[in-house]
Amino acid sequence: MAASDVTVKTLTSLDNPLVKSIRRLQQRPHHRARGNVILEGVKLAREALSSGMEVRQALVSTDFAHSEAGRALLPRLEAAGVPRAVVDEQIFRHCSSLESPEGVLLVGRLELRRLDELTGDLVLLAVGVQDPGNLGAIARVAEAGGASALVVCKGTAHPFHPKALRGSMGSLLRLTVFDGEDPQTASAALKKKGLCLVACVPRGGLDFREAELRRPIALALGGESSGLGENLLRWCDVRLSVPMQGRVDSLNVAVVAGLVLYEAVRQRGVAT
Repeated sequence: MAASDVTVKTLTSLDNPLVKSIRRLQQRPHHRARGNVILEGVKLAREALSSGMEVRQALVSTDFAHSEAGRALLPRLEAAGVPRAVVDEQIFRHCSSLESPEGVLLVGRLELRRLDELTGDLVLLAVGVQDPGNLGAIARVAEAGGASALVVCKGTAHPFHPKALRGSMGSLLRLTVFDGEDPQTASAALKKKGLCLVACVPRGGLDFREAELRRPIALALGGESSGLGENLLRWCDVRLSVPMQGRVDSLNVAVVAGLVLYEAVRQRGVAT
């Protein structure tokens, strides 16, 4: 679509079909189906346009359209051929999931990849990570540390949940994300591709700094409260722990992912 052909509409009713469809998309459970996602805020809007992902619709508030940030972003939306709808502040707040909306949201399309397409020798596997913000932080760590992919199993927050997308600060728009289905299926598939399955456990594992992490590995990260179940741990080749002092009994899962991932990168002599 040429920039001159971009559709710009002004919407004045909460009963408008576009407004209703955005509300449904915000409220529906984030199943593992392919489809539309909501990207809220200036940061994610910029990242979406820079990443080249398919953006199907933009919704902006009247205040944002006349702001400095709006005057900078709207020409980019127009150049990309993104249809735009302008609404007043009340309608925008109705469509937003944020307590303090920034006045812009995009409807884009993201897809989970199939495990048989996975390549690379440094992979993160999320199992039962239920907080979408934590999952987003893991994705951010994965991209920063040079991981080739993130595999997300059932029982984990959906990687394209709005909170996960915001927590990733754009990483989930660039990182290749795979649907791991159930943990056993994912484990078998990763092993078949020659990856050593490395479990991160709170205690009782080998000090992560002493482990051999130069070989092809998949780091398995468990949920915030339950960790990795025994069924999955039986599939794992190595169990690693991060030593802790004082009365601390666990670390945030994204912190653990960052520590172990960067140790793997250090051992490989790869500059980040």
